[in-house]
Amino acid sequence: MSGVLGLVEKYKTLLVELSGVLLVPPSRDAQTHLIAMEWKPMEINPEMLNKVLSKLGVGGSWRFVDVLGLEDESLSSVPSPSCAVMLLFPLTQQHESFREKQMGKLGATKGNPKVYFLKQTVVNSCGTVGLLHAVANNQDKMEF
Repeated sequence: MSGVLGLVEKYKTLLVELSGVLLVPPSRDAQTHLIAMEWKPMEINPEMLNKVLSKLGVGGSWRFVDVLGLEDESLSSVPSPSCAVMLLFPLTQQHESFREKQMGKLGATKGNPKVYFLKQTVVNSCGTVGLLHAVANNQDKMEF
């Protein structure tokens, strides 16, 4: 996992440069309730994601492209080979309950140890987490 940690360290230095993100520790309100850590949202589009890929040192022809649909006709315009799909959407308690039920049905308490998973805990970090998942889980296919 040292490769993953290296990616995370590189990404930390890019946050401010690429999107003005400031990492600040969690704060407390007047009643000393913990307030979630929050980042300025990163613009999520192929151009911005490809800049980050380049800055992370991902070489070759790997790049992000828009996927306009999952039907055969739409997927025919996606370059091949592909190694990741990034789908960003807000999670709800209903999603989490469904996921837990599915994990129970599969008898799985933990994920595959070969899969790198980083749980998003910082508000507005979905693009960052998605990008790190895409790269960290495909390092064997990419050149750096």
